[in-house]
Amino acid sequence: MSQQRRFIDSFDRYMLSVIGVLLLAVAGVVLYGDHVGAKVIEATPRPNATEVPVSTRIEVVFDQVMDQETVEQRFEVDPQVTGAFRWRGARLIFTPDENLEYGTVYTVTIRSGAKANTGHTLKEPYRWSFTTQSYVAYYLSPANVVDRSLWAIDLASETPRLVFDTEYGIFDFEPAPDGTQLALTIYGEENLSANIWLIDPDGSNPRELINCEPGACGRPSWSPDGRLLAYERQERATTGGMGPSRVWLYDMETGETAPAFEDSQVLGYWATWAPAGRILSFYDSNINGIQVVNLDTQDIRVIETELPEHWSFSPDGTALAFTDLRREEQWYYAQIWQARVVGDSRTREPLLDNPQEDQEPMWSPDGDYLAFRRRAVDGDQGSGWQVMLYHPTSGALEQLTSGTNYTSRNLRWHPNGDYLLFQRYNLNVSNAQAEIWIYNHASGDVRMLAADAFNAKWLP
Repeated sequence: MSQQRRFIDSFDRYMLSVIGVLLLAVAGVVLYGDHVGAKVIEATPRPNATEVPVSTRIEVVFDQVMDQETVEQRFEVDPQVTGAFRWRGARLIFTPDENLEYGTVYTVTIRSGAKANTGHTLKEPYRWSFTTQSYVAYYLSPANVVDRSLWAIDLASETPRLVFDTEYGIFDFEPAPDGTQLALTIYGEENLSANIWLIDPDGSNPRELINCEPGACGRPSWSPDGRLLAYERQERATTGGMGPSRVWLYDMETGETAPAFEDSQVLGYWATWAPAGRILSFYDSNINGIQVVNLDTQDIRVIETELPEHWSFSPDGTALAFTDLRREEQWYYAQIWQARVVGDSRTREPLLDNPQEDQEPMWSPDGDYLAFRRRAVDGDQGSGWQVMLYHPTSGALEQLTSGTNYTSRNLRWHPNGDYLLFQRYNLNVSNAQAEIWIYNHASGDVRMLAADAFNAKWLP
């Protein structure tokens, strides 16, 4: 009996020691866990990242679910940025109210003291920095051949760099509104065929989006939210040539694509979106006019014009500046007009007093200026088209380019209105190479940006 009692006493002492060790271990874990606290395990944009799109969101992932208010109170961005918070589990997502500034170093800090739902705290401040993209223009080169490549040049270094090359060449391209990808029209192996591809801004991650062979697709145009991609599509005829162009829509979320209209008699090209919403415009050669379609309400406006030149929505999306003909005696001249596309009014009126031959109106993003190209009716300035800048409020008109032998076209404002790109070439030189020029709105400086280049567009 005493031997059994001694065994029980030994066992009890053993179990008590085990329990003691476990309690010490638990206490150690608790104390150590409290000492370590909550941690940040991921940050976006990544620390020290460069060329970050100005449309970026800022995201922080913690190792545990946090008390949201305590984190948001300790979240700082320098230079200061206002925006909205939302959460997805342990991930904080901060969306700025406006795009960030170009070429700027931003530092994000989460101060210490932010709490997790477990009670653990962020013991040390978490801080990292990133640099936003500089002003970057993309263009096609060489200008006088079919098998063109995509190039880019940033205003900080002004060093051209090859972005993307293909065997048969690139016809055109369009950057996405958030600047995260570009849609390209790439010629196919079969004669006249073309398909639409996507690439990242640095030329990486190429992937075919829409295969149109044996037909051809082209001139992609993004909706303001990036959800829809409008493009032109031509089917190959039985004769071997291409049929008429129609506007199609590709849904970036579902991957579905279909004609914008079921009616096959609706032709279309130069698809252009209004600055906001789901309002799409295109030129319909069957009716000699620009169709403006609200995809939500199916309201359709037709703006008659004999000239399928580039047109431009006003920044608020309520009006359209376009080109049509006017008659003076026995002559016809291009003239810029404006028509309402929202509301009951169906009127159209000349946009400029004392017009000459005027084309390609392009509103600045803030609506303060209208860029366009002009050729004098009397021919005193030669046969070239010059870039003009009109200020509607004051009526002031400024000529940005000169030179009787030079002509300009393909105007393109930067999304923030700081710069204007355009294409220029010499009319008196056989097979002259197109050049990309740039206008600095702040300084008034006009200069060449890239030689042997055309169809330049900004990365937002």
